[in-house]
Amino acid sequence: MDDYDDLQLSGHALAALQEFIQEQQLTQGKVATPSALPTVDSVDSGVDTTPKFSEDWKLSQFWYHDTTAEFYAQLALRYAVTESQGPVAFVSSPTAFIKLKELEDGPTEAFLLEYDSRFATYGEQFVKYDFHKPLELGSFKAYKGRMKCIFVDPPYLEEDCLTKTALTVRYLAAPDCKILISTGFVVRELVQKLFEVKPTTYEPRHQNGLANEFRLYTNFESKELRWDI
Repeated sequence: MDDYDDLQLSGHALAALQEFIQEQQLTQGKVATPSALPTVDSVDSGVDTTPKFSEDWKLSQFWYHDTTAEFYAQLALRYAVTESQGPVAFVSSPTAFIKLKELEDGPTEAFLLEYDSRFATYGEQFVKYDFHKPLELGSFKAYKGRMKCIFVDPPYLEEDCLTKTALTVRYLAAPDCKILISTGFVVRELVQKLFEVKPTTYEPRHQNGLANEFRLYTNFESKELRWDI
């Protein structure tokens, strides 16, 4: 599929398909309920207690493959914590944030800006975010111009979504902020213009696969990330 519209189904069909898939996954024990939190017994048993969340296609959610989520999380830990000692924001990028929480050795100044309130299980590290209102961030406005690293995965490939998400990024970014955008290659020209980034050779993978070609865009190069220009 080369056009984003090809990904869309009618609201009724999409809801029915999502409900069927989630029921099948729950029946097979592949997905835990979003509200599932660690218990004393599960912690003592060494079982993975990280909350699991199923994709909500009505919110245009497409989870990263675990290897991509870990790659992003490791970069965040390095750039925002190890090197810069500054806060990191994950904008509409919950699976990378969750992976960071799995990997961190101690408390990390990391925040998830996300519309889906299921992730409020992460307490003060969750910031309710609606890209339609890019600067309505509540008390999180205190972080204006302070973010050392921002990961972004805009939920839609539409110009309105990308433009408003870019406003949020500009508002939060420190002068030396490392910006990483994971989105479709088809919108590369607009993404480069709005976020002042370039496409890299890294191609994100998604848990259930996507027909559209995705790329990681950055405003910097490193030994792992080289611009594809």
